[in-house]
Amino acid sequence: MEWLAMNANAKTVRLLLHDGTLEGVVGIEVTGWDGELLIVPRSSMNHTRLSEMSKLDGLCVLLSAASARVCLPHDLSRQLASPDFANNGLDKVILITTQEVHLGDTDIHYLTKELTGKGEHVITDIAQHIIELPDTQRQTYLHRFLEEALFLLDIVGIDLSRPLAANNAGAETPPKPSGQKNSIRPQPGTQLSKGQALAYVREQGMDLNSRATSFATLQKDKPYFWINPRVTLLENDWHIVLNDNMHYELIILRVPTNTMTTRDKSPYGLQLRTDKPELIDLQIDLDSLKDRRSGKSFAPYVVTKIAY
Repeated sequence: MEWLAMNANAKTVRLLLHDGTLEGVVGIEVTGWDGELLIVPRSSMNHTRLSEMSKLDGLCVLLSAASARVCLPHDLSRQLASPDFANNGLDKVILITTQEVHLGDTDIHYLTKELTGKGEHVITDIAQHIIELPDTQRQTYLHRFLEEALFLLDIVGIDLSRPLAANNAGAETPPKPSGQKNSIRPQPGTQLSKGQALAYVREQGMDLNSRATSFATLQKDKPYFWINPRVTLLENDWHIVLNDNMHYELIILRVPTNTMTTRDKSPYGLQLRTDKPELIDLQIDLDSLKDRRSGKSFAPYVVTKIAY
């Protein structure tokens, strides 16, 4: 896929979409830039890809809902195993690397300093006090190199100057300013659709993969959400958006890969539908967020709550 930037200095941006969408692994190159970007969602970060990325030159940025952590590629394994990301924190990994030019220690530390200056949510544990800065000419090159990378990330919807999500994990969305219209509140007699809900969540800074996200609205006159997700969703990070249309609130949950199993594999697993065993039969209680079928609590997996 190629995109022609419409400006005075036109350039060709090449996007390699590994699964045909921007939600999967994405590689980005551009004419006139000796860098290269690789964006890998958490669900696609397998051992082979981690090993390949760890051997490359450059910087990695680990994105979670509330922070962006900068690290060296060879430190990826340790960072991914940290408590912040080993559970349900990691959203995707960005590799900023070069095709030809070698990035030395001074280059890496300068780029890290530039990235961490983009906002308080950008953090790193790369030591900054022992390496001298590159000369002025090299700084100019590195600044342009990084600005090009940030421009390309912006094309695919990633802005490192602000957190991936509007709130820290577990925090509620602040109320909208007085007089601001709620963009998705359904009119009387209508229902909020999954597409509308995900679009609104995206407006708040959290971009969810529709195919890996289940959606449910409170059952009429019943205090629970009824969902029939595919069993295969348990094999990857699984998002659930619960529409509490009594309180005009979206409850966002994230169930990490292989956290839960089904009744056919464990007596304490999630209940399957008897007529369609490829589907899970969930009834999540509004107050406790506990599944009425299996007794499993989904409360620990709440990421945020967004009022609308």
